[in-house]
Amino acid sequence: MYDVLADRWFYELLDELGLRHDLLPVSRRSCDVSGHLHPTAPTALRLSAGLPVATGAADTAACLQHGLVSASTTSVVIFSAPL
Repeated sequence: MYDVLADRWFYELLDELGLRHDLLPVSRRSCDVSGHLHPTAPTALRLSAGLPVATGAADTAACLQHGLVSASTTSVVIFSAPL
C-alpha cells in the first residue's frame, strides 16, 4: 500500500479498498529522528538522557528505500526464530 516510486502512501489503492488515510503513520526516512528516549529509559539501558531515536527500517523496507531492489531484481528476506 506504499508507492515506493512516489515515496508516499498509495492513496488511490487505499480509497479503492475503503481504508482510511488517517490510520496510517507519517512516512519518515529511516535516518530521521522520530523522538527521544523515554525519561525512564536512560537508567535502565545505561544510555544518555535525551538520546535521539532514529526511525529505522526493516530489511526489506531499507532495500526498497535505498534503491537496492528494482523491477529487474528480486529481494528475499530469510530469518529464523527460536522454537
